[in-house]
Amino acid sequence: MSKILVVDDDEFVRESVCAVLNVAGYDTVEATNGEEGITLIEKEAPDLAIVDIWMPKVDGLTLLRRVRAENSDLPIIIVSGGGPGETLERATAIADIYNADHVLFKPFEDTELLEMIEKLLECDQA
Repeated sequence: MSKILVVDDDEFVRESVCAVLNVAGYDTVEATNGEEGITLIEKEAPDLAIVDIWMPKVDGLTLLRRVRAENSDLPIIIVSGGGPGETLERATAIADIYNADHVLFKPFEDTELLEMIEKLLECDQA
């Protein structure tokens, strides 16, 4: 069973995503900000991470940069509900620069998330 880290400062989003993932058969680990996320990546060794861009303390892009600086190939899905001047195109461009595997813009469909996770985990195991 794959373990997925969900990093989001919005408790409702975090719990909703984890509930969907648990029903689909995934183990989940939760973090409320990028700082906790980085610690859990090291401690829990998840198979994939779902990371919000805009969070307090350490944001999702900083987490992504740190993970990639360590040459980690951990699949990372960046999610954004928008921030100052944020559009899907801008979020996608930023995530491309920092080497995210995929970007989802909130609100997203459960099926879209599950399909992307399945695709990324299959690629990671190939």
